[in-house]
Amino acid sequence: MVDEPDSVKYRQTFESLCARTLEGTISLDDFYREWPSSDERDAFSQTLHDDLEDAIQHTPGTWFAGKVDVTKWKQCPEYFVIYLDLQLLRSGEDFSKLLAIRYKVLSAGKVSVPLIDDAIAGLKALGSY
Repeated sequence: MVDEPDSVKYRQTFESLCARTLEGTISLDDFYREWPSSDERDAFSQTLHDDLEDAIQHTPGTWFAGKVDVTKWKQCPEYFVIYLDLQLLRSGEDFSKLLAIRYKVLSAGKVSVPLIDDAIAGLKALGSY
């Protein structure tokens, strides 16, 4: 029996990190501390790491209050990328296919939560999952 790649073992951790990033409840230090360390990285996991790091660094908020500006955050391109990453992780699809699906959805241009949901549903219907 072949061992599963580390990325598959960490799917739940990746999902949790995405969800907390979308909520604006994770710091960059917490992200670095919680990201699984492994020598084995697939292309999607590498991209996910970069997406999360970028989103956490660029989450809009008030510096003085230390709070996320939720209205602005939900309009940021980084928000939509993390939302897409989370939906892909939740799909249960093989990690080897996630990056290609991600690229298809993001190459459509302007993205939003409803457009991502529609694209994911469409890909499932076409059997791309």
